[in-house]
Amino acid sequence: MRPEKGQATLLAVMVIAIIVILGTAGLTLATYSKRAASSSADGTRAYYAAEAGVERAIAQLKVDPLWRDGFTNVPFGGGTIESVVLTELSRTAAGVQVKIESTGKYGKARKKVEAQVTVSYDPFISYPGGSQGGGVNIAGKGSNDDLTITSSTTVIGDSNHPTNLVFGGRGPASPSELKIEATSKDRPVVYGNVYTRGNVNVTVPGGQSGSKGGSTAVVGDVWANGTITLSSSSAIQGVYHENAGLNIPHFPASIDPTDAVKRQQFIDYYTKVAQSYGSGHYFSGDHSFTSAELQNMNGVYFVNGKATIAQRCRDYAGRATIVAATYIELDNNAELQTSDPAAVRGLLSLQDTFMRGNNVVDGVILCGDTLCFNGSATTRGAIATWGIGVDSSEQGGHRWQGTGGCCHRRSWDVKLLYDAAIFLLYPPGLPYTVKVDYWKQVS
Repeated sequence: MRPEKGQATLLAVMVIAIIVILGTAGLTLATYSKRAASSSADGTRAYYAAEAGVERAIAQLKVDPLWRDGFTNVPFGGGTIESVVLTELSRTAAGVQVKIESTGKYGKARKKVEAQVTVSYDPFISYPGGSQGGGVNIAGKGSNDDLTITSSTTVIGDSNHPTNLVFGGRGPASPSELKIEATSKDRPVVYGNVYTRGNVNVTVPGGQSGSKGGSTAVVGDVWANGTITLSSSSAIQGVYHENAGLNIPHFPASIDPTDAVKRQQFIDYYTKVAQSYGSGHYFSGDHSFTSAELQNMNGVYFVNGKATIAQRCRDYAGRATIVAATYIELDNNAELQTSDPAAVRGLLSLQDTFMRGNNVVDGVILCGDTLCFNGSATTRGAIATWGIGVDSSEQGGHRWQGTGGCCHRRSWDVKLLYDAAIFLLYPPGLPYTVKVDYWKQVS
């Protein structure tokens, strides 16, 4: 009996040992599983932080396509956006391509997300797009808004600055007629292509030479969704295309002074953007900019009222845009010029922009209502506006006619020039679109 008892005891000991071993293994496995789950959760949160870094960078690029500062160690959800680095890949009139690398951290876990985006001007501003960029783009006001250019001192583009003229960005309905009328005294000329949603009528007296375009009114091609009528074969220097099927984009929908909701959204948005740049960028009422203010500007400056520029600034520095909730007025022969190849100014008014006097502007002008001339003016850059208008103090005389026509006297000299170098500086605060080319986790 004793051997059998010893065997039973030995068996019991072995069973207990196996139980202890299995229990220890189970505890170790449970601990490992818990740690693995924790590590997985930390990795997920680190990934979320990295994604948030990309999203914040895109938000900054939508305000300023040339923003490259990035940021480091930004708290997010208990973790950190450890770093965001931006690299410009290309810059053309069609847009700016930027690579964004964002690293998120949570606990000991790190995750990296990479994205590539293309930031572009609003399509109406950059039409016809591609390498050509913008020009002088006029949406047209009203349902039957014809535009007549007839003054001899109106020049759109020149031999050094080919400038497209675009007319009609209100939508598929309401075609308009663009008329370019020359007489023995009045010789307007467009050095560039013409694009219109409606009809084109070019009248040039035969056998007569003028100070600007001679017997040619358009030094370029003409594209129209309607018909094209020429008084002579020499009226245009290029070729013309009727029933062209152009899809001219709408004027930026966010800029509409007639819509109370959009108007308030405009004010709220630019208040927030301007204040994000710090003090001196937001003005709660009308503001007249001093020479010192105009000389060195960076970022977005929002005037919740009328913005007045009455100084001559002939060599400004920095990249900046002045935004007005009502009007922008350039008075007293005001000038905004620069010799700095990295400097640019944008002018954005929710309502009219008035150019009164012998004004010169290097920059991109976006006008939510009517761009009005009351004197000589030269613009270099690009223009996008609802209409070309008449300053109420200057009625009559030779003019750009129509609902959105611009009145100016024969003694005035209006030159509207497209400058690709200025256009490619993408002033901050204008309407931009962001397209994500790709977005992926890389580690």
